[in-house]
Amino acid sequence: MPSINQIELHPMCQQKPIVEYCKENSIIVQAYSPLLRGQMDHEVFKSVAAKYNREPAQILLRWSLQKGFAPLPKSAQPARIYSNAQLWDFELDEEDMAKLDALDRGKDGAITWNPVDAE
Repeated sequence: MPSINQIELHPMCQQKPIVEYCKENSIIVQAYSPLLRGQMDHEVFKSVAAKYNREPAQILLRWSLQKGFAPLPKSAQPARIYSNAQLWDFELDEEDMAKLDALDRGKDGAITWNPVDAE
């Protein structure tokens, strides 16, 4: 049994069956592309970010952490790398977590190739 499973995972593509399987089998879920490859202009991301006076990237990463995932953000910009690490002095409330959870589009929300769908 693997100890960690890296999958595309963000509010638009939550991969609930795989996440549930991993949780049931004590497999750490590592969230690949948690920042949607920079496609963070969705109104929910922006409104929640404004509420907490944060960047949308911080909201997406905080959502991932509160779900129990290990997010794997990518950036080559020092300011963004620093910002992405500023996640431990706030928490999203239940209402905002629910707003983000409601964005799930299943595999249609994926932005990368998903091997689950490979035939």
